[in-house]
Amino acid sequence: MSRTCPQCKADNRDEARICSNCSAPLEGSTNAEPPIRYCPAGRHAMDPGWEVCPYCASESSRRTDATRRSVPVREPALSEKEDAPPLPSSPLPDATAEKREGTVFGGSGVEGEPPRRIVGVVVTHTWRPDGEIFPVREGRNLLGSSSECEIRITTDPRMSARHACIVHRLGGFWIDDEMSMNGTFLDGEPVDEKKCLPESAVIRTGETVWRFAALAPPPEA
Repeated sequence: MSRTCPQCKADNRDEARICSNCSAPLEGSTNAEPPIRYCPAGRHAMDPGWEVCPYCASESSRRTDATRRSVPVREPALSEKEDAPPLPSSPLPDATAEKREGTVFGGSGVEGEPPRRIVGVVVTHTWRPDGEIFPVREGRNLLGSSSECEIRITTDPRMSARHACIVHRLGGFWIDDEMSMNGTFLDGEPVDEKKCLPESAVIRTGETVWRFAALAPPPEA
């Protein structure tokens, strides 16, 4: 089914809330974004299966490392001030300097817990001729333009903030649309509900085309 825009008469997905052609609000839209669970600090969105926020733990670890490197400077004695040449001042390490822009992969770096294992990859050549590759880890992997997404593309104007989700559980991979504006397609078919994600599947989200590949576990030593 489709929803007709009252302003420009363009057809939209039945669950769309605004027109993809003119951005006008669609009448009778009742769909709402699913509630997002945030960490105790209220700063990061958390996967329903997480008990500890990996983002907060990662920031805490960086602050601890920066504190260890911040060595207090001893005030020189009066005789040293008179005889020794002045030392050049240098700023202390800034913990924020270690932050890197780009994708942050959840589940790696939580103290006391093993990192989320990479079990597959998705590759796209839509926006860069040499291609872009993103790991798919155990559990949920959000795909979209938001900074909370493990698989993040910001160059696609038709990509929703939380566009789709790839899930790995024992037994295989699944993909589901996150109520995106322009839909998710698997091998040319729209993803209206959670579907099994086969090896070498072609995924389209917005204008971005992906190729999925599962990774076989390494042989036992």
